[in-house]
Amino acid sequence: MRYIQSIIILFCLIFTHVILADEVFFKNNDHISGNFIELSPTSYVFATSHQATLQIKHEQIYRLLITNPVIVELNSGESLIGIAIIEQKLLLNSETLGYLIINLTDIKTIVKLNNKIALINNKLLTVTSIKKKLPVIAKNTALIKNKLSIITKKESATIRGKAAKNKSPETIGEKENNPAQSFLRSKEALLLGKGEKELAVSLSYVHNLDSANNFRERELTVPLGFNIGITDRLEGMIDIPFIWAEQEEFINGNFTQNNSFGIGDLTAGFNYQLFTEDRNWPDIIGSVNVVIPTGKEPNITDIDVNSPIALGSGFWRVTTGLTLVKTFDPAALFGGISYTHSFANTFDDGVKMQPGNSFSYRFGMGFAINYQLGWFSQFLSTYQSDTKYNVIRNFGSAQEPMLLETGITYTIRKDNYIQPTLSFGLNDDATDVAVDISYVRKF
Repeated sequence: MRYIQSIIILFCLIFTHVILADEVFFKNNDHISGNFIELSPTSYVFATSHQATLQIKHEQIYRLLITNPVIVELNSGESLIGIAIIEQKLLLNSETLGYLIINLTDIKTIVKLNNKIALINNKLLTVTSIKKKLPVIAKNTALIKNKLSIITKKESATIRGKAAKNKSPETIGEKENNPAQSFLRSKEALLLGKGEKELAVSLSYVHNLDSANNFRERELTVPLGFNIGITDRLEGMIDIPFIWAEQEEFINGNFTQNNSFGIGDLTAGFNYQLFTEDRNWPDIIGSVNVVIPTGKEPNITDIDVNSPIALGSGFWRVTTGLTLVKTFDPAALFGGISYTHSFANTFDDGVKMQPGNSFSYRFGMGFAINYQLGWFSQFLSTYQSDTKYNVIRNFGSAQEPMLLETGITYTIRKDNYIQPTLSFGLNDDATDVAVDISYVRKF
């Protein structure tokens, strides 16, 4: 295990040489570029490319890549110089000692080293070699004193001065009410952290009109969704919909209307983060969910409009899928694919029916206008193969609905937001129009 860890460390440290700036990756999937300045007992000091000085708490950071040399002062009084990666532990590339793994609890402070002092002919120097070559360095720089501790104190004083001028330092990693995070949560493209919980209440209205057959249907759904972060990478979910449905038909001068209310099909499952976004790759999240036919199943042989309206499909379904998301602050691109297998069911009238299996895909974009308002839009499509009746394939029953969905995310306050969404059917197989508004509370 240690050999594998060493290989990973070696790869990461070599890779950081080609990065032009230091980078901070936050646990909430934000990341910024700039220049690392100093590590204090409670936070990191980081300067962005816009000259803003940030004070970021330790617990907010997932990974910190430092491409410029730093001085690492240990609690033991020893000091080291090198290029570093901080990810739970400090991974240091020192010229004399090679690649080191250091516990963060053993570190007193980390300070960025002046490049003119730390680099001679593009070569990293250790503390010992710097002390030996201080007279040479002094000829080419404004350095007069030859004590390394004075260099550290001088840079620390400068840092504290900059931080003092910034009366309200930004805390990018802490702003979890970022609308970009909210709409990504709703698209299952961002997971909850360990122990976090989320409750969602929605109101969805769907309208379909079949003018050729003088048939109209309306459906009002109130889904109650609950998600919980089991680990930082694994999330569990359950969704229980309450449905009111109405059907109207006008044939030969006769108007009939029927409606029904009750619980729909329950959905439960898990989402797992397979890969965490970095400079080149997106977040990749795998999901598995099961649809349980708890709603009233249809009577497929009874065509009487006065019969009770089915509120469920009547079939067990299992869906597996992948979701990908790549952030380009303040925007995010996301997409996904999924496959659903439907199991056969024998209804009360003795007919055995199995809907066709389906393949779905989607892609879209979201944009955080500010830290209270965001916009998103996506295209969705599903191809469902032919249905089987008593093991006989019903040719021509395949469907391929296509939808365009757009909406906004409005943050009421931290961990509370509402999200109105409007969906349009793009072909005859799709729902004509659907309106949805959701309220989400994370705790």
